[in-house]
Amino acid sequence: MLSVVSVAQEKFTEGKIIMTQTMSAENEQMQAMLKQTMGDKPMETISYIKGNKSRTEATNPMSGDIVTISDMGKKEILLLMDNPMLGKKYTLTTIDDEEEQKIKENTSVVQGAETKTILGYECTK
Repeated sequence: MLSVVSVAQEKFTEGKIIMTQTMSAENEQMQAMLKQTMGDKPMETISYIKGNKSRTEATNPMSGDIVTISDMGKKEILLLMDNPMLGKKYTLTTIDDEEEQKIKENTSVVQGAETKTILGYECTK
C-alpha cells in the first residue's frame, strides 16, 4: 500500500500537484504479473495544498482509493481508504508537538538553480 501525505511549508501557500506512477520489470513473468494486477493504467496521485491544509487522492488498482486530509493547524491527519480486499477503512491521527518537531527536522525544501518551462510556466527545480 502506498500513501502520500503532503504537508505545506511556510513558503508554499497554495497549489496542486499531480503525479503519475507506472510499474515495470525486466523479468517477463514479473511484468506479466504487474500488468495483470495493475492493468495498463498508471497510478495517479493528486495533492491539493492551501495554507497548512492538504488533501491527497491516490488511485491504485492494488490498494484501492486512498484520500488523506491533513490540517496541520489542528495537527490532525485523516486517512480514508476503500480497499478491494479490506473494504472501507478510516483513521484519524493527531500529531503531538514532539512528532511535529521530528517531521520539521527531517523535512527540507531546497531550491535549485535549474529552470524549465512547463505548460507555459517558468519553474525552478
